[in-house]
Amino acid sequence: PLDRSFYEKTKDPSVYHFEKMLSGAYLGSFSQHVIEVAIKENLLSAEFAKRFATIENLNTTRMSNYLEMPLNPEYDLVSCITNEEDGIALYLILDAIIRRAAKLTALNLSATVLKSGAGKDPRHPVLINADGTTFYKTEKLEFYTRLYLDTFLQQKHHRFVKIVQIDNSPIIGAAVAPLV
Repeated sequence: PLDRSFYEKTKDPSVYHFEKMLSGAYLGSFSQHVIEVAIKENLLSAEFAKRFATIENLNTTRMSNYLEMPLNPEYDLVSCITNEEDGIALYLILDAIIRRAAKLTALNLSATVLKSGAGKDPRHPVLINADGTTFYKTEKLEFYTRLYLDTFLQQKHHRFVKIVQIDNSPIIGAAVAPLV
């Protein structure tokens, strides 16, 4: 239900649902939506709600900042916190959103690896090029993605992967694509 109500707020509500669940372009606005619902359901205090209404709508960076430094008074989400219960609840809500994005990312990558039949030899893992600031800079996203890949692919299916970062990979891919 949270996802469906969020989709209705997006530009194309009937398409790109998977992307809207894990993309850096949507994680901040989805977090905004979930917090607004949590406020309506009294999971966060009235004082939090009052302060939250005064800050700019969330983006992924500002949401991530709270997870990275939840006590930094320079962050606007921290300024919304007036009691420990709100601070903990907000942290757990945002952490759950990142965990879910990481799990969906890991499942998507796992499906590809399993379908390919590759990665059975730990000496020759499947290389996954992770490109983008969302993966590397969103607090805990890389950590949880690696954790879920290890749990599902390596421990359960005995498939091995290695995440790499290739500089300028979109440009290289675009240059090579016409040659293939």
